Amino acid sequence: MSDKSTIEQLRRNIDECDTQLVELLKKRQTCVDQLVDLKHSSGDPLFVPEREESIFAKVRVLANTHGVCPDLIQDVLQRVMRDSYQRQAQMQYPCASEQAKSICIVGGAGQLGRFFATHFKRSGHQVSIIETEDWPMADKVFATADLALVAVPIKATDEVIQRLGNLPAHCILADITSIKHQPLQRMLQIHSGPVVGLHPMFGPGLSHLARQLMLYCDGRDAESYQWLLKQFELWGCYVRVVNAKEHDEVMSIVQALRHFNTFIAGWQLKASNTDLNQLTAMSSPIYRMELALIGRLFAQEPELYVDILLKASHGLDILKQYQELYHQACKWLENKDREQLIEQFKEIAEYFGSWKEDFFNQSDTLLEAFRERL
Repeated sequence: MSDKSTIEQLRRNIDECDTQLVELLKKRQTCVDQLVDLKHSSGDPLFVPEREESIFAKVRVLANTHGVCPDLIQDVLQRVMRDSYQRQAQMQYPCASEQAKSICIVGGAGQLGRFFATHFKRSGHQVSIIETEDWPMADKVFATADLALVAVPIKATDEVIQRLGNLPAHCILADITSIKHQPLQRMLQIHSGPVVGLHPMFGPGLSHLARQLMLYCDGRDAESYQWLLKQFELWGCYVRVVNAKEHDEVMSIVQALRHFNTFIAGWQLKASNTDLNQLTAMSSPIYRMELALIGRLFAQEPELYVDILLKASHGLDILKQYQELYHQACKWLENKDREQLIEQFKEIAEYFGSWKEDFFNQSDTLLEAFRERL
């Protein structure tokens, strides 16, 4: 057999393997659909971390046994699982309570409000939405509410909370604002019943909530809102309790500093009138990814991010410190102080400790996926 015919035969064999892969994926999808029905009736969550970890551990051992790259197999399975979660998210979710709850979302016509309304409805709860024009009928809606969820912009949160003093004693009062201490204290003043502060660490553009993080701050009568926390878990969220003051301090770094950096980076590109077509054509994958994150900010509503910057509890202090360090670094560059820059680099690397290797590996994984998407 000639080399050419051998190549053609091998290609036919590969095509046959691809066909079998598609058939196996279809079979797996059918099993997932059947599992979803059973999970809904038994109240099992969308995402079970232990189950996922067990699968990955098992297939990595199997891959090594068969001489296949374990990372390849895990990457394939992660993509298959993501599709599985997306499919499940289009179906009914289990309900965390024995009986469906009556939920009122104040600001439910907004993006995040609509997102939560959709998820609560898929779990069988009754959802009402209150917007500005609905306040005349609000008391009637609140009279039977089991949960009043405040989902308005940051600047309107305090004003809206102050209008919620007539909630039933059993009703949970909660908010999903990105700052927590001030709204939580206001809710505790206004409402005598259960209170909890929530911060979803995700936006409304997700197709599912598997592996997403929901932070919460205890307010009052924690036992009464356990069903709500359980509901987030059933949707696939990691649920983690945090102290409200500590939350706001960390968010000053996680949100305020990051958004400010991104804002300035976009501003500099605009001020220099940089040709974005030329810039992307000559960018390394890592800078292309950074550029995507800059563009992502400016593709969203400016009011949200400006309010985050203005309301961050320690945001201005952190940004002033950042400004001082920035000017110091500029002076070293201006003076061509190579030794000082290297010494500072080493000190920062020591601060990161073992995290720097973890972050390096994580970014490598992201970059590899990003390269394939470009």
